[in-house]
Amino acid sequence: MKKSVTLALILGVLVILVGCATLPNPESSNDSLVVGSFALDFPDGFFNRGPKTISHGLILSFVNQTDNSRFTVRTINGMFHLVVPGETLIALESVKAEIKDREHTFTIVEPEIEVPFQVQPGCISYLGDFKLVYNQPEIATHERHSTFWNFEVHFERNHSKGETATREYIKTVDASSPWLQRPFSEIAIQ
Repeated sequence: MKKSVTLALILGVLVILVGCATLPNPESSNDSLVVGSFALDFPDGFFNRGPKTISHGLILSFVNQTDNSRFTVRTINGMFHLVVPGETLIALESVKAEIKDREHTFTIVEPEIEVPFQVQPGCISYLGDFKLVYNQPEIATHERHSTFWNFEVHFERNHSKGETATREYIKTVDASSPWLQRPFSEIAIQ
């Protein structure tokens, strides 16, 4: 009994530590921090289930269009952040989600989102609240152990949060972050 309680407590602490986001410190005065949020919304039903919004654990893929390098960022409770060096042109390329329940694994991949943006060097910026909305689910094909679905999908971006939301997010992750000393700049979506 005592061993299982200790193990559960250790596992609980590890889950809390792994689940916490951290902000890397700026490496140069030209580095910028970009903050945003992303969600997948299924108002007409999540496949053959009720309505659902997914915002935690999404994998966002970006490309640095200046040097053609690629990297991924995972959302935590819908929020994400990335460090952008200098006047680099970056593009949000795609989003992927893998949702598991007791019976099924749902894999959602949206390639080719293509949201190119550029930030001012040495600033903090809010990229926006992104949402992919999936409407009218219907089964396209059913093969062995897989079912493929069709949805009407549209992309939404709200960028009204701005400086206050950006600074609040940084404070919740790291109240003493050096990013809080940086000026705020709007992001230019290309």
